[in-house]
Amino acid sequence: MNLHSLGFGQFFMSQIEDYEQEIDKIARVLAVHKGVLEVHNGEISAQARLPESINMQPTVGDFVLLDGLLDSDSLAVKQVYERKSLLQRMAAGNRSQVQPIAANVDYALIVTSMNDEFNLSRLERYLLAIQESGATPVVVLSKQDLCDNPDDYIEQVERIARGVQIIPISAPKKLGLDKLLSLLSPGATLVAIGSSGVGKSTLVNYICGEDMQKTQAISFFDKGSHTTTSRQMLQAANGSLVIDTPGMREFQPIVQAETISEAFDDIESKMPHCRYRNCSHTVEDGCAILKAIEAGDIDDRRWKNYQKMQREQDRRNQAFKQNSKLRWKKVHLDMRQRKKMEDRS
Repeated sequence: MNLHSLGFGQFFMSQIEDYEQEIDKIARVLAVHKGVLEVHNGEISAQARLPESINMQPTVGDFVLLDGLLDSDSLAVKQVYERKSLLQRMAAGNRSQVQPIAANVDYALIVTSMNDEFNLSRLERYLLAIQESGATPVVVLSKQDLCDNPDDYIEQVERIARGVQIIPISAPKKLGLDKLLSLLSPGATLVAIGSSGVGKSTLVNYICGEDMQKTQAISFFDKGSHTTTSRQMLQAANGSLVIDTPGMREFQPIVQAETISEAFDDIESKMPHCRYRNCSHTVEDGCAILKAIEAGDIDDRRWKNYQKMQREQDRRNQAFKQNSKLRWKKVHLDMRQRKKMEDRS
């Protein structure tokens, strides 16, 4: 293996200012702990400290420049290279804290099972986040062997995920896995996301090999059967890279208004046809949205999910503005205090 086998291609090569000085000090992030990164350069692994002055907070999948060779006794991160994609969400229970999930991902697998866990509104949220990230979404419908009507689930996903590849699978029965593996190639990176219990770890185990201790897995967490308690990167036998993630009970995507508009254009395209310009889409006569819901042209569940995401975005924007004001207030306070100290001296 080498750095290029970990996905370090031309996009990242173009960011190197001094090839001879930097190339042997570049590594990819496998896992992030408090103040420490697990990194690998395709040949050896190491731990690197994360200084407070870093240009951006790294996450699993990032490429970083270190201050020394990986076999050095002590390493620190000097720089995080620009990302070609970044999947992120709002931290659970926090309206203003952003939580990066994975960087430099080619494919994002949304794993959801064909049973009571299946939830179209949650699936729409995942799709929005991936669309914003720059990765290619793939919907993986698991537990096909336990489902009597998989076509019904596929049709429901097709209605909200136009143009997105949908792959029904059964990992225990090896159904649909060849189609999934055809997406993978040496150096390609994918991330698996979804709720707990949908079969993500089973799927990752299959991709990386049934007995992960006997594969080319590069994670520091290989200890028998693979279960996920934190985000981590693994390398499968075919050279593809897999980022597994813990189950997510809450998922609030961080998206631009344009992304929401594009994803819900079936709803927003009807709004100009309302009788009143300031229509609230609740009780007004002549409301094109209410008429479309009554006629079955817009699903009421989808409309409510759209409204919920709009409210979340408004609250998020307000929280960001408030935090920005507090940061500037602190900066000005620090400046005044320094000036007072200088005047006294």
